[in-house]
Amino acid sequence: MRFGEREIGALVLALAVGGLLFALLDEPNLPSRCADGWHSPSIGETGACSHHGGVVPGRDPTPWWKRALPIGAGLVIFLVPAWRNGAFRRQAHDPMAAFTDPVSMVIRQAMEEGSDVRFLYTKEDQTPEWRTVTPLELTHLHRASHASRCVLAYCHLRQAKRHFVLSRIEQISRVAAMRS
Repeated sequence: MRFGEREIGALVLALAVGGLLFALLDEPNLPSRCADGWHSPSIGETGACSHHGGVVPGRDPTPWWKRALPIGAGLVIFLVPAWRNGAFRRQAHDPMAAFTDPVSMVIRQAMEEGSDVRFLYTKEDQTPEWRTVTPLELTHLHRASHASRCVLAYCHLRQAKRHFVLSRIEQISRVAAMRS
């Protein structure tokens, strides 16, 4: 959901209209009185209505719909302009938007051409190793703490599909396909 200046303005207007409607529609609370109906001027003081059965607290006579109307009006005032301005539209998700760095671009071009790529790959705490792979898909590899941008590829050295983290790839170049 994205909100711009129009939506913020609509929110302020909605709060103002809702508050005004609430103030206009709210009915004053009925005053406290003695249990037998006597209206004592000493209510609020110790011992008031002690000879009349005690104090009965006042009640709020405002009906539920008068409480709900300001909330509903505020929501309408806010949501209609926000909806019309596209604040609730789903944005199109481009899965390749995150893959615009130079390494990804070489891999994308190799996938389009049907060629392989050769690169120097460094695993954690190991020496770099040359790999020739057939790229299959650019993807995100989700781990417990983070997601890494990767290429899923057929590794000719290991003769199996493997994920290669893009940040560990150096000296990449396209090569002719090594299909058998």
